[in-house]
Amino acid sequence: MVEALKKWNSDDTWLDGESSCCAKTAAPASGAAERLEEGKDARIVYFVFDAPFLDGLDLRSAPLSERGTG
Repeated sequence: MVEALKKWNSDDTWLDGESSCCAKTAAPASGAAERLEEGKDARIVYFVFDAPFLDGLDLRSAPLSERGTG
């Protein structure tokens, strides 16, 4: 995903999402800061769930179902 976003090259896009800490072999878990402070293996993942602006187009007034996120 990171590589895809690097190649996108769109300055007129806002992505809305949430970051989560994931153990290497587990699903998203709470306590991200604690895991990192303790030196445990973890990675931070950003889950994108909306794009209020997409390639310069203001989609904020469009229903989520029309934005492909609902």
